[in-house]
Amino acid sequence: MMSLRRLVAVAVLAATASGCSTATWSLHRPDRVDLGPQDAVAILLVRAPESQYSRAQESDVTTCIESALREKYPKVRLVAADEVRRSAFAGTEPEAIPSDSGFWDEFLAQTETRPRLAPLGLRFLIPVTVVEDQGPARGAVRTTRGTMLVGVVREWDVWSRMKADILDLAQARRAGTVESTGHGQSYYGVGIGYGPPPIIPLPSANFAQPEGPACRELGNGVRGFFTGEAPPSPQLKPVKVEREKLTLAAVETEVARLIQGPAPFEARFKQLSLTEDDVPHLRDLVKQAVAAAPGSELKCTGEAAGTKYEVAMRKDKAGRAAVRFEGFTFASEQQMEEFLAPFTQGESVRLEGRVAGRQVKINRGR
Repeated sequence: MMSLRRLVAVAVLAATASGCSTATWSLHRPDRVDLGPQDAVAILLVRAPESQYSRAQESDVTTCIESALREKYPKVRLVAADEVRRSAFAGTEPEAIPSDSGFWDEFLAQTETRPRLAPLGLRFLIPVTVVEDQGPARGAVRTTRGTMLVGVVREWDVWSRMKADILDLAQARRAGTVESTGHGQSYYGVGIGYGPPPIIPLPSANFAQPEGPACRELGNGVRGFFTGEAPPSPQLKPVKVEREKLTLAAVETEVARLIQGPAPFEARFKQLSLTEDDVPHLRDLVKQAVAAAPGSELKCTGEAAGTKYEVAMRKDKAGRAAVRFEGFTFASEQQMEEFLAPFTQGESVRLEGRVAGRQVKINRGR
C-alpha cells in the first residue's frame, strides 16, 4: 500500500489546472494628465499584427481597467466599445481596426472624425493591444523536495504583453502609453515514484496563465497614469532551470537565453564535464551572467580534466554580484591572474584551488 508521504508527493507533482504567473507594468507619460469627474473613458481592444481580436478578451481588459480606475475615481463613466465603433468608425468590424500608431495619429488629426464622438461626451479613448507569446520547449527533470517522486517533463516560458495608448480627444493628442508584461512557466510530462514498490507513473502538468496578472497590472498602470503613481519595481518570478550532462555549448545557449530575459533565474547545471581548454569559456559564461537580472543565481558542477569543480554566481536584489570558483588548477600565478582578470573590483570573487602545486584561497572585490 502506498504510504501517506508518497501520496502527498503525487498530489504535489500530478496534474494541475494552471501555473503561477507574475506581472508588472510601466508607463510613458511626458506630462501629468488628470482624469476629471465629468470625463468619460472608452476602452477598445484592437488587433495586433501577431494576434486576433477576441470579444471576451476585450471584456476582460475593460473590466481590469475599469476596476482599477474606480478605486480612485468611483464616478468615472465608461463608454462601451461598440458605441465608439458605431460613432467613429461607422460600425467597422473590430478586426478591421488596426493597432499601429500611425492610424491613431491620423485619427487624432482628422477634424471630421472626432466630432462624431461628441454626443458620447468622451474625453479619453484607450486602444489596447494584447500579444501572447511562448518560448521553445525544453526537456527537464523536476523533483519534489523531500519526497519520493521525480518528473520528466517538457517546459516552456509563457508571456502576455499588453499595451494601452492613452488618447486625449479634447487635446487631440497621444497623452502617453501604459504597458504590462505577465510571465509564467508551463510544463507537462510524467511523474514517476521511486523507492519501495509500487512504482506508479502519473501525468504531471502545470499550465501558466500570465494574461490574468498582466491584465490586472495594465489596469493598475492606467490608474497610475492619471493619479501620478510610479510603476512598481519589477518582481517577476525567477525562472528555474535544472539540467544534467549537457555540453558546455548547450549550457552557454541556455544561459544566454536566461540572461536576455527580464526575469531573474535560478539555474543549476550538474555533471558538466570540461576539458582544460573549456575552463576559460566557463569563466566567460559566469562573467556574462553577472549582467543578469537582480536575484539571479547560476551554479555549475562537474569535472574539469578529471578534477571535481564547482562554480557559482549569485546576484542579490540590490544588483551586487558574488562569484565563486572551486577545484581549478593553475600552472602559475600569472595564469590564475589572467583567469580572474575579467572581474572588476565591484564584483566579489572567491577562488579556492591549486597554483603551481600549492593550495590557495583568494577573496577579491567588495
